[in-house]
Amino acid sequence: MSTTVAKIMATDLYRHAWAIAAASGTACPRASHFALGIGTAPAAPTDTALGQEVYRQPLSTVQANGTVLRVTAHVVGDAVGNHPMTECGVYATTADGDVLLMGRVPFDGVITPNALIGIQFECEFTF
Repeated sequence: MSTTVAKIMATDLYRHAWAIAAASGTACPRASHFALGIGTAPAAPTDTALGQEVYRQPLSTVQANGTVLRVTAHVVGDAVGNHPMTECGVYATTADGDVLLMGRVPFDGVITPNALIGIQFECEFTF
């Protein structure tokens, strides 16, 4: 199984949700889903969604190590259809059940559906 690692910048929306949770004493938004898309815009702190999402699934693992949060998703190639993927992102779920974008990153190139067979994505957020 091959692994693709993406270092992702946390969005302002996610950081704001963390600040509200810290101030109010509620649970922080938990990393919950991995998504793939076909958008090509550079990542920005103001992003609220992937450029053009075509696939989303629950995360396989979520681990914290020091100030790094590592999430993993095992993607099955035929699950994404015939789309060549150009971006990925991670979503979080709040205590209220709202889903918000933690962060997204465009790939350096295109990942074809055949290349997705057995691929594992690891996304790292540094806080």
